[in-house]
Amino acid sequence: MTAIEPLSAAGLSELREAESLDKVAVALEDLYACTRVWEAWQYNTMTQDDFTPANEDPDVIENVMAVIRPLLAEVDRLTAALDVASDKTLRLQISVSGLFKALDVAEKAIEKVRTARSIGAQLGMFNDVATALADYDAAKEALNHE
Repeated sequence: MTAIEPLSAAGLSELREAESLDKVAVALEDLYACTRVWEAWQYNTMTQDDFTPANEDPDVIENVMAVIRPLLAEVDRLTAALDVASDKTLRLQISVSGLFKALDVAEKAIEKVRTARSIGAQLGMFNDVATALADYDAAKEALNHE
């Protein structure tokens, strides 16, 4: 069994161009291209033979594709930008998640210190810890009121 390789950017671009060519050909199906200069109308010399299906005229298709190619390139550029933005958003979500986990661990550690302070206070110990925790509680309260 052969593994299916993902398309490269160039391969994807070629595929998109081929699909676009097909769509342009379908869109031009009911249109006809004049093979002579328009001034020929003045001389009443034009016939049905002077018109060909537009979807069979390589010049007409190339002119349409010349307009479409820059749009396809812009789609590629915007898709790449969206991929970068999505990646950055995912990394930010992971960072924020990590931050919340770290805050949770810190809160649990502080709770253990509070327990130790309570026990220490009963034994007359940990005055410096008690001051630090009081400062922490005051700072946290101030943040909650902002």
